Amino acid sequence: ARGLSDLRIKDGYFAAIKTIFNSARKQGLIRVNPCDAIVPEGKPLPRKREKDLRDGEIYAILKASLGPHEEVSQDVANTRRWVPWLLAYTGARVAEMTRLESKHILFEAGVWAIDIQQSKNGRPRIVPIHRHLITQGFLDFVREREGSPLFFDVEKLKGDPLVVHKTRAEGLAEWASAVANIEKGSVAPNHGWRHRFKTECRRISMDREVRLYIQGHAFKMEGEKYGFFPVDVTSAWMELFPTYHVDGDRLHVDRVSGSDMLLRAFSLLQRERTLQVPGGKLELGSDHRLTLDKPKAV
Repeated sequence: ARGLSDLRIKDGYFAAIKTIFNSARKQGLIRVNPCDAIVPEGKPLPRKREKDLRDGEIYAILKASLGPHEEVSQDVANTRRWVPWLLAYTGARVAEMTRLESKHILFEAGVWAIDIQQSKNGRPRIVPIHRHLITQGFLDFVREREGSPLFFDVEKLKGDPLVVHKTRAEGLAEWASAVANIEKGSVAPNHGWRHRFKTECRRISMDREVRLYIQGHAFKMEGEKYGFFPVDVTSAWMELFPTYHVDGDRLHVDRVSGSDMLLRAFSLLQRERTLQVPGGKLELGSDHRLTLDKPKAV
């Protein structure tokens, strides 16, 4: 009735109900799980377009995020102001961003990063903060929220389980759909950022394991599960990630120009960081990129 695909029902709603009955059976409350005899079909609804947000939609959402945000609470205004940009530059799940607290923003190995401790797949990760978020004043906003969640009142943390971050995410989706005039059922206004992020990662030939880790996707091969992804390694790749500009009458995506291979090599080999200490002055080039020093002749 709500236009849900068979796949969404099978892997979402039905799976949740089946899990509840399995738990009841293990506790001896029931003898048989009634869902065992049901095999729902899993055909997705036919798609009319790609799952990425398009340039026009990105422009509308990011432009509107800059405000003003009248007739809403300060927490909702903060959500609209910062979460779309966080999604654009992390490819994270929206609920991972709306539940952030100031303590989750850290300075590690010379890099500002987001400590995502609770994820859908249960794997925590540390994600570098894109240079454009820093120049926009995101760190100043975090300092203003010191000791509190970024997008809801600290009192809400007492709720068990926590649900307010999901409310923020749902509200953001409704607002984004309206400002970008997104047709219902065409593309998910929050989740579409994850698809667009992946597309941009492919443009810069980002290492496959790195992009899986940054977005919190599960590793399929056993060998991929070994080791860790230091934030100074992932941030080197993010230095090549594009910047979205909405100060004109249309979206401008500032992508790496020239030889991707050379720029990537300089980025990965670079060990000096322009971000030295928390709260220090940021030294960025005229194009808002962290400076990539040319290698010295030997």
